[in-house]
Order: sequence, then structure tokens, then C-alpha cells
Amino acid sequence: MSASGSEPGSRRRGWARGHRVAAAAAKSSWLLYTGVFFVFSPIGVLIGFLQPEPPGWSSALLMCALSGAIALGWTVSIQKGGPWLGLIPVLLGVPFSFPWLFGVFDTMGLLGAGAAMSELSRKVILVVAAGVQVSLGFTLVIRYVTLTERREAGYEAELALASRLHGELTPAVDRAGAWGRAIGESRASSQMGGDLIDVVDYGDHADLVLADVSGHGVRAGVVMAMVKTAVRGAGGRDTSLGALVGSVNASLYGLMAPEVFAT
Repeated sequence: MSASGSEPGSRRRGWARGHRVAAAAAKSSWLLYTGVFFVFSPIGVLIGFLQPEPPGWSSALLMCALSGAIALGWTVSIQKGGPWLGLIPVLLGVPFSFPWLFGVFDTMGLLGAGAAMSELSRKVILVVAAGVQVSLGFTLVIRYVTLTERREAGYEAELALASRLHGELTPAVDRAGAWGRAIGESRASSQMGGDLIDVVDYGDHADLVLADVSGHGVRAGVVMAMVKTAVRGAGGRDTSLGALVGSVNASLYGLMAPEVFAT
């Protein structure tokens, strides 16, 4: 049994849900990346305090930006892996370019801002900047963790519901009658699957239904439920196998995606 069409509304809803999930994941990633940047950017302030004289705020800003960028690069390369691991040699070499970078910015006259302030004022500015950056960074990281835990909890709840539904839709079969006895059980490899075993008893005979939906997971489980309902609705005491299959195929045609089928 197969279908070559699907309801446009279902596809639009599926696309919209997928878009929302992707948008939520992207938002979480930006929270993490921004948080990492601000958590590690105060290393630039520490470097400033190690100088003979605390730098002005423009020099401190550059050091903070470079420190945060390096930490962000390590986070992205390790988290994403694959081609992103190519950033590692660059990240290892960036600190050696600091003298050159600061020389370029100094030549452009971009490092003089705040240099004329008193040493105490420069120290206060560095401490305040470090505190703001750390506070902001930790806030964003905690927000990322909270959203991730909430999303994972939602996934776990959905999977638990799917597992329970699968058990209700495919209860173990142990049926006996004048036609004999049928014993069977469908166990999904994950929370939900597309394997179906069912017995429809007509007294003097019974229909034994074994079905396998393509794919696996919740999608296959939902289609399996549709197949079970269609078979029970189309069957009858005197219904032939050909008529049963034809009726089920006609019922499901147009309700399933083209690549989904059941045998």
C-alpha cells in the first residue's frame, strides 16, 4: 500500500514546526557563543593589569575583543567539529600576532583613547568592564543551559508519550477461537515504531494482520495507527484479501507522503 500525494496543510504545519525548532536551536547557540565571548573577554583586562601601566580603555577594548574571539573560536571548532577543526591552527597562531595587531592599531591612532587618564581611573575602568563582561557572559550561558534543559525535557515528554501510545496501539495479541490461536507482540526498537500485529476475530475465522511501515520512530507509528484503523474499517466476514487491500490503499492514498508505504 502506498500513496503518491500528501495534504498541503500537513506539509505546511510540518515545515512550520521544523522552522520553529531550528530557530530555537539557533537562538540557543547564539546565547552560548555570546556568553562564552563575554565570559573569556575579561582575560584582556587581566593582561592589561600585567602591563607596567594599565592601558587606556581603547587598548583594553581591543585586548578584550581578541580574548573573547579566541575563546569563541575554540568553542565553535570543538562543538561543531569537522571542517571547523581547521580553525585550531589559526587560533594557536593568533596570540603571536598580538604585537603586530597592536602596532597596526597604534599606527592608525586607535589606541590612544583613555591613555591620558590617571592610573587610578584606568584601573577602575578595567575592573568595571571586567565585572560587566563576566556578569553578562554568565547570564547568557545560564540562559542557554535553561533553554536547553527545557527543550530536552519537552523532547523527553514527547518520547514518553509516543512510547505509551505505541503500547496502546499495539497491545500484545493472545487470541483463541474456533480457527485456532494467535500469540504475538510488537516491540518497537525506539519509543515508537511502524510494526503492527493485529487479530480481527469473526468467530469461525479471523484475519491476522502483520504490517510494516517504512521508516521508524513517531512518523512510522502514526502511519501504523492509520493502517490499523483502515484495515479494521475495511475488513469484514466475507471480505476478500484483494478487496481489503484495495480499500485500505484507497483510504490512505493522499494522506501519506509519497515516500511512505506499508507492506
